[in-house]
Amino acid sequence: MNLESFNLPLAFGLIGFLFSSKAWLMFISKLNPIVGLIIYYILLIVVIILLERFGLIVSGIKLDTISHTIGVVLIVFAFFITMDWQSCYVRAITGNPCKEDTIYIYTEDGLVYYIWSRIFTNLQVLRILTYVVTPVVLSLIGTLLITDSPVITPFRARI
Repeated sequence: MNLESFNLPLAFGLIGFLFSSKAWLMFISKLNPIVGLIIYYILLIVVIILLERFGLIVSGIKLDTISHTIGVVLIVFAFFITMDWQSCYVRAITGNPCKEDTIYIYTEDGLVYYIWSRIFTNLQVLRILTYVVTPVVLSLIGTLLITDSPVITPFRARI
């Protein structure tokens, strides 16, 4: 694994950081469902195009091994953590109470937030763990699994 292998996890971390900010969440919480969904899909398309332009989209991968399949699933899961805004964190930021029996914990970010909230209570810590750290770690593991390279070599040895 080389330094380029860290680009996708770092991109997911940045996307998660930006789209979990209070300003962004307050903005989208005021939209009607039609406008909100249109903006969501425009963002999905823009993010996918940008990831592809920077060579960060996994394509041409044959899912011929279980490790490749798990790797791709982890990357997709990480992507949707950063692009879904349906966790109890989002509800707390936008001023709506969240109950554990709600469907908000049945999403990628909802599940991750739920798990982290069992350990931590600070909203900003939960935000960073849910929307930045977890997508970075999951997409890094996914990248390792699909590249068939168990060794991480961030720097080349210079002779």
